[in-house]
Amino acid sequence: MWLVVRQALFGQENDWQQLCSVMAVLEWEENKNQESLKLANDSSSALKWSEQLENQIKKELRSRISRFPPMDNSDVTAGIQTHFENLEKAFLRNVVSSRLLQETGLLNIYMKSYQDCLLSRASALISVSCSPKEFIVLYKLGREAYENTLRIMRQQQRTERNPGQWEKSLGPTDTAYSDWISTTEEKLINVIQEDIRRKLNSILNNKIKLLSNSPGDILPYHFSEIIQVFATAIEDVQGISSNLTNNVQAVYLEEFLQCIHSCERLIEQFLAPDQSSGAWIYHELRVIEDCSILRDTWHRLVQLLSAPQNINTKVEESIKKTEEQGRNSFLQTLSSTFKKALKDHFCNDSEDFDDALNYLNQRLTDFEGNKAESYERLVTSAHHRVVVEYIRAFLTSARKSTSADLPHITSKIKKDGEKVKDTFQRCLNPDAAALGNPLIFFLDLLQATNIEAIKMTTFFFLENHSDLRKEHLSVILDLKGTVKRKERKVILDYFNGRKRDEDQQVHFFEEIEVNRLRFASHLCSCCV
Repeated sequence: MWLVVRQALFGQENDWQQLCSVMAVLEWEENKNQESLKLANDSSSALKWSEQLENQIKKELRSRISRFPPMDNSDVTAGIQTHFENLEKAFLRNVVSSRLLQETGLLNIYMKSYQDCLLSRASALISVSCSPKEFIVLYKLGREAYENTLRIMRQQQRTERNPGQWEKSLGPTDTAYSDWISTTEEKLINVIQEDIRRKLNSILNNKIKLLSNSPGDILPYHFSEIIQVFATAIEDVQGISSNLTNNVQAVYLEEFLQCIHSCERLIEQFLAPDQSSGAWIYHELRVIEDCSILRDTWHRLVQLLSAPQNINTKVEESIKKTEEQGRNSFLQTLSSTFKKALKDHFCNDSEDFDDALNYLNQRLTDFEGNKAESYERLVTSAHHRVVVEYIRAFLTSARKSTSADLPHITSKIKKDGEKVKDTFQRCLNPDAAALGNPLIFFLDLLQATNIEAIKMTTFFFLENHSDLRKEHLSVILDLKGTVKRKERKVILDYFNGRKRDEDQQVHFFEEIEVNRLRFASHLCSCCV
């Protein structure tokens, strides 16, 4: 029987006429099996000629498919598509067109065998390759080739005398197909996830390496490529199935979150004090800038996919934490740098303060995120640190100076105050006025020519800077050297009973300590 079927299906002349005898045998087998069921006999003794015939057809198909010409690897998509088209042409179209094969009932058996071999072929090619893109193409075209056989079978069903046979034959085959879809799609998701993980880690590693470059280098913003990774992953699976697309989105979110956590850990290590490379504030600003880009990237991703609230919260918190690490490190470095630049600023004509201020201005100007809210906060914090260190240096120097040094110090403060104002006004214009500038107070106080002007200047300043303390003002009064003890006591007594302004936003004097022994001789017991 198998020799007759093999000659009819795969022979040179396709001798269909001999299939009539095979049809008679199969009909007899079906009748005998039905009789066995009616007599409640053991089903294990039922004849299985049709099953054996199906196995023989599968064996022959697999043997012939394995000897098929290899695919053209120059164009993967076209090569795979051509391969499946050639399979259909060689093993399906001529066979399906046979009316006799339909009438004998062998077409059902052959189609089921062909579909099974088609799925096996697709699985074999997948296991032999396979880049993620090739895997997706094989999966997609394997599905399309299989579903094309279903369309052919349904078209033939319309002309069949007994359509119920077709519906019956489709049941087990659809189950096998569903199993193949489930198994293959699970493997595909794992491959895609691994590819996404590799690409995101590559972006992250490149970014960390580039952070170590010198300020003069032109650096690409690799975090912007995160969108492209997602777009490519979705584009590759688009149109295959909604379930696959949803799963790819889910694994991308999972890998993106892991990437964000890795970024947080790596930047924490990068900003460690012992990792400093000497390019002050440059690296910290790069970290803050990258966090701004990363946040914008995440917001764009959220618009493209539906991120669960818990994932969104974790991503936002991680980016914020990393940004705070960069900002804190930036401010610490800024304080240290300006403290060093201002060490002898009022004693000589060193340009260290000007150089530090110019460098800071350049770095802030180059900051990519200069339109973001985080930039305004950063500039405000930078202004605060610079002014605090300047006040600290001024008060320290004033304790060692005399009234003879007053013109030189006043000139310095006037010039430096303008530079500080110009630097940060360029960054935040027109909002620079909100920063506050206590250096103007020092200048007005040092230039005041009478006690009433000193009182008015001091009392007005205290209304907006309640963190100014007696010891701070005493140093300035000492430097002036023209305030009498009684007048001095009136001014300093104004501090007694004064409540701290809880609404004050910026505190310039709170952390500045002055050695009180330096000016204690000028005060009465109640003032000390």
